[in-house]
Amino acid sequence: MQFQYSPYILPLLVASAISAWIFYYAWRRRGVNHAILLSLLSVAITEWLVFYALQIAGVNLRAKLLFGEIKYIGVALTPLLWFVFSINYASPNKTLTWRTVIPLSAVPFLTCILAVTTEWHGLFWSNPQLTFAPGFSDFSVTYGPWYWVHFVYSYLLILAGAIIVFRTVRRSKGLLRRQAVALIVAVLTPWFGNIIYFSGFNPIPYLDLTPFAFTITVVSLTWAILGFRLVELAPVARDHIVDEMKDGMIVLDVENRVADINLSAERMIGLSASQVIGKPASDVLARWPDLVKRYSQSTDVLDEVPVSNGDTLNWLELQISPLHDRRKRFLGRVVVMRDITARKEIEKALSAALEQAREASRLKSQLLARVSHELRTPLGSILGFAELLHMNSFGTLDESQKSATSQIIESANYLDGIIKQLLDEAQLESETLMLNIAPFSLDVITQRLKTKMAGLVYDKGLAFSVNLSRDVPKMIYGDERRVEQIFINLVSNAIKFTDRGSVNVSIYIPVAGKWAIQVSDTGSGIPEEAQSYIFDSFRLVNTAIINENRGAGLGLSITRKLVMLMGGEIQLESRLGEGSTFTVILPIAKQ
Repeated sequence: MQFQYSPYILPLLVASAISAWIFYYAWRRRGVNHAILLSLLSVAITEWLVFYALQIAGVNLRAKLLFGEIKYIGVALTPLLWFVFSINYASPNKTLTWRTVIPLSAVPFLTCILAVTTEWHGLFWSNPQLTFAPGFSDFSVTYGPWYWVHFVYSYLLILAGAIIVFRTVRRSKGLLRRQAVALIVAVLTPWFGNIIYFSGFNPIPYLDLTPFAFTITVVSLTWAILGFRLVELAPVARDHIVDEMKDGMIVLDVENRVADINLSAERMIGLSASQVIGKPASDVLARWPDLVKRYSQSTDVLDEVPVSNGDTLNWLELQISPLHDRRKRFLGRVVVMRDITARKEIEKALSAALEQAREASRLKSQLLARVSHELRTPLGSILGFAELLHMNSFGTLDESQKSATSQIIESANYLDGIIKQLLDEAQLESETLMLNIAPFSLDVITQRLKTKMAGLVYDKGLAFSVNLSRDVPKMIYGDERRVEQIFINLVSNAIKFTDRGSVNVSIYIPVAGKWAIQVSDTGSGIPEEAQSYIFDSFRLVNTAIINENRGAGLGLSITRKLVMLMGGEIQLESRLGEGSTFTVILPIAKQ
């Protein structure tokens, strides 16, 4: 088989070489959406160009017919692959099923078969004749009925694909719009050449301009690939970017170049998309070199950063996330920026208010400690002299005088208890109270508890029981005085707010390594809304039975803080009118 040189072969061979390179480039990135389809489209275009070049170079009619028939494999498949590619490009999350692709493929595959066998039946073309023109030779034919079926079907596929991509152009911005424009130019140019060939206005008779127009096609595809990262980044990133978002978003490729940007990010950096796309991030963000240096290689970041904006300082919440293709290969990064300046100002104000509150609390604790200390000395004198008077140390008192001294002693003792609570509260609040850890017997504490509470229980006619479980160790490590204080606070509260029924104390092992104190009563109970603040300092529940009893609202607050200081927890269960149960769980400390 002989060939002859023609200058018209060169552009076809150059275009086919570039198209073959596009196949290789896209196939290496076949994990990305629509890369495989682009590579198959490139194969079809390459086949069309190569065999048309061989058709022109053939010397005799037989050689030209052979290559011309084989050429139609690429001619028939190109519109189909373009249509499928356009659907996948416009909707990368949707995949065409074989039920859709096979019917669409029927006409192109029949075209391939009928084209290579047309000399037997003439359905595609007939009456081939050798033709000559300046610089080349080719052949002319009489087109059969199936050629026009192929012609109309191919143009419908090309038109439908172009409309789909054009709709993508209309709703897209930034890099994706430029990609779509490049694709439309790539696919429509050859078919304009085909229209010119059939219209009779062909400047070179007998020369089909369609394959030559593919030179523009492959240039446009190369432009889309190299200029707009067609099979690397933007289709993946665009799924994550919404221009209407209030947050700024910038997409960077593997080389730290800006691949896309939304409107909010444009406003934040003061540059438009046309000014930044394709530029290195270091140039785009040149106003903030510290940020570029700090996060240039970061792929997973959530941080709050200050940025200078003229004379003002703004705060951004910066989130950097990696982009990967279907095979988990790194494609680039998405940078999301949120202006949190207003939030930071609120946080600053809240921080200042919190610091003021802490300072006020510290001063309050100091005042409580100082006042309590100053009150104890004169109160001790009052209590001491009142007791001496009551014991007739300064002479015999009559009954009314005895009653008066009793009231003085009772009130002084009450005040002494309040002052002790104030001192404890101040020490616990300032975290200066120290525990005296030593072994002690719970049996001894429970006996003392029964003795101290006997009078109160008897006066109110209540049943009182203390149950010490056998599995509780005989010796417990802890601060005996503070543990007894917890007992007395809980039991005295239970007796105080129970008018009838019983008060029961249980000591048991709830779980390994811990022991528990449970104090239950059948008293008035605590309203549900009050249970959230019952352990707060100086808070009293506003009910009739509670208002009848005196108190500073410190007993439960001190109890909870002591329990927490010991590494334990306190729980409350209560129903109004049915009673309350306080449970304290403490660790069994070891020496």
